[in-house]
Amino acid sequence: MSLLGLPLLLVLGCIAVALPLLTVLLWRRTPVSGPLIGARRWGLVVASQLAAVLLVAAIANDYGYFYGSWSDLSAQFQPTTTRSATTVAVNSPVVRTSSTATSPSVLHLPMSAW
Repeated sequence: MSLLGLPLLLVLGCIAVALPLLTVLLWRRTPVSGPLIGARRWGLVVASQLAAVLLVAAIANDYGYFYGSWSDLSAQFQPTTTRSATTVAVNSPVVRTSSTATSPSVLHLPMSAW
């Protein structure tokens, strides 16, 4: 299943709707006198909230294309070689209307821009 697209959104949407319904249905069915009643109910609530957060994150990723694949998301991609940036002093006049700076401007350019 792709990280972008409708299938993931539909699966997460169904989970985000089903878990709160399951929480409501199972809330009264949990035994009242058990030692794990609080943990069981908190687990249902936390799972419902987590499903909603995952759905919103998937919608935001689908809209903004932050991660294109599962390997991008898990950071298991091949790193690219990077070059260090070079600082270049530019002695051109800078027109400023509200500043009184008198030092020269400094421009940081990556090596590929040369």
